[in-house]
Amino acid sequence: MDLSEDQIHSLPHNELVLHFLQMREEFNEFQSSSSEIEKMMDAELDELKTHLKKAESRIGQMTTEQMRNKDRQDESRSQFAQVEEQLRRENSELRHQCERQKERILKLEQRNDVLERSERNKEYLASDLGTKLDQAIEKIAILESELYERQVAAEEMHRLREEQIRTAERPRLIVEPLRNDPEILPDEPSPGPSKDSFRMSIDDVHMEDVQMEETITKIDEVCIDDNKNIQEKMNPRVATTGAGACINRIVKDLMTKVERLDSILSTIRVSNSSNNNSTHLTTTRA
Repeated sequence: MDLSEDQIHSLPHNELVLHFLQMREEFNEFQSSSSEIEKMMDAELDELKTHLKKAESRIGQMTTEQMRNKDRQDESRSQFAQVEEQLRRENSELRHQCERQKERILKLEQRNDVLERSERNKEYLASDLGTKLDQAIEKIAILESELYERQVAAEEMHRLREEQIRTAERPRLIVEPLRNDPEILPDEPSPGPSKDSFRMSIDDVHMEDVQMEETITKIDEVCIDDNKNIQEKMNPRVATTGAGACINRIVKDLMTKVERLDSILSTIRVSNSSNNNSTHLTTTRA
């Protein structure tokens, strides 16, 4: 109970003693309770200090970890920046390569179109050359058959001529010629190509046949090589041009040889006509 100073002076002695005792008891209780509170506060203070130290150590660790994380983040950012720059360069390079590939594809398509046109032209040329070759072979076969017939006729003519010479050597009456025709003696050579020149012509024809067979074989080899070159497609344009030129050259050789055979046959016809005329004259004189 709290009393003012006037109230304390007005109290009697007994009440004042009681009040003093009461105040003493309250003081003792307060002292004991305050010591307990002080102990509790000290314990709490020690506990708080412990927590504070732990918190400070944890704060230091977190600060260190934060610094490390910041360094790592900075390093990662620099690495990401480098990777991004590298990817941009690679992307730019790939775009340029893509553009170059598109241009190359366009050129290859154009070249493919050119090769297709060349292939079609080559097919037409091969068909034309095949037709010409067939005609040339057919003409050669006809000329060979005609040459064989001429050869047989020439041999028959030579045999008849030898028989006539043998019969001319027999004794016969001398008859004056009715007209002034040049007398052809048996020992004198008859006009026109001789037997040796005729044999040479036959040999030439035989050589022409051999060369013709070799030319046809070359044409077959060129066709086979040309088909291989088309399948391989290493240098199609050069191969096509070389094959076409080779075939043209071979066909020209064939036509030249056919013309030579015609000239030889013309020579044989002239020789046969000359032999016929001489035989007719000899027969008339006989």
